[in-house]
Amino acid sequence: MATVTLPIIVLGAMSRASRPVFMAARRLAASPAPDSRRNAATIYAALADSDRLTLLGKDEDPQVRKEAVIAL
Repeated sequence: MATVTLPIIVLGAMSRASRPVFMAARRLAASPAPDSRRNAATIYAALADSDRLTLLGKDEDPQVRKEAVIAL
């Protein structure tokens, strides 16, 4: 029974924390600095946000594109 409860608790904690993390990722994704946009791709991957990763997959910087595509 404990093995079923633990993932539910973890998912609940993740959903409460995801809004501030998502907002931070949006700021990073809009940054003119490629390093920040690469960090946004990493965060979107952790949040399983394939829509935002797809957008970063079209970024002007090849390293940002690579990070986004790998995460997809």
